[in-house]
Amino acid sequence: MEALAGLPVVGRAVLALQAAGVDRIAVVCPEERVDVREWLGADRRVRCELSFHATEPEAEAALAGRRVLRTRHDRVGPPAAYRRLLSVAPGGTADDGLTDVRTESGRRRAVAALFDACRKPEDGLVSRWLNRRVSIAISKRLVGTPARPNHITLVTFLLGAAAAAAVSVGTYGAMLAGAVAMQLNSILDGVDGELARVRFQQSASGAWLDTLSDDFSNILFFTGMALAAATAVPDAPLWAVAGWIGVGGTVVTVLSYYVELARVGSGDFYALDWSGFEGGGPGLRQRVFSILYLLVRKDFFILLLLAAAIVGVLPYMTVVVMVFAVVTALGGVIRFVRGSSHGRARSGEAARAARPGLPGALPEER
Repeated sequence: MEALAGLPVVGRAVLALQAAGVDRIAVVCPEERVDVREWLGADRRVRCELSFHATEPEAEAALAGRRVLRTRHDRVGPPAAYRRLLSVAPGGTADDGLTDVRTESGRRRAVAALFDACRKPEDGLVSRWLNRRVSIAISKRLVGTPARPNHITLVTFLLGAAAAAAVSVGTYGAMLAGAVAMQLNSILDGVDGELARVRFQQSASGAWLDTLSDDFSNILFFTGMALAAATAVPDAPLWAVAGWIGVGGTVVTVLSYYVELARVGSGDFYALDWSGFEGGGPGLRQRVFSILYLLVRKDFFILLLLAAAIVGVLPYMTVVVMVFAVVTALGGVIRFVRGSSHGRARSGEAARAARPGLPGALPEER
């Protein structure tokens, strides 16, 4: 079967429609295309009601009584493109946002669009302008390989652990190498999610593994900084003490968030309600929260620590780590006590459960 970004093209169409909320799909597929039928029938990601038909009238009859969306398998787009089409009233029109992949140039545009859809509104400034650009470039080269998202998560964690070990040595060269490795960890942190979304390999366990990897990488790195401060600034032990307070504050923060994540049934950090921090509201408190939210984002903070390592002051950044760790720990405890998080359901399953019944679809395999 013809493949695009790690998936057969017709399989991509079915999975994208399913992710958009379609619960019944009729595939126009000649009987001799046994490969298509077997792949769709065997892939456990396909959970919607699926039927195969030799002609389009047969497929329409199978969807009788439902509003039907007709789409070709060789016009590719992310689930959001199909959601826009599904939201159009009967007789209305909309730019379908799909790309014809029957030409090489079309395939390149389609792959670019699929990965562009991986960018998140929540991405910080460093992620948006640096990390995400590099991670998408890496993901494009990995998407057609056997590498799975969880493999990348494991590599990312090991890189973070190596970064922490290097920083703990306390010499300029070791700390710089560790800070560079941690910046690479921050970049690779986006690759597993990009592969999962483009190849429809999202899972609850994968979300938890990614969150745990991210948090433990941070805790280990801050531990390495505390050890480095004790080595590099032996006459001023308060720098090391600040580092250990920062580690403790970070642990308190992540534990409080894990309780919230368990409450909302998700391992995705962004499933929590951050509406009080992300936007720039009219009040002074809101603006302060927005600035703090930007500063404590991993993408910005890790780049800041890399800059500190370059100029040779990384051990002294334990005070900065301590301040922000204490602030975020207090915020996490307050959120926990108030029980104010009502997770915004962003997963495909939760989003489908929240929407009314959606029409069937006719992805054509020709």
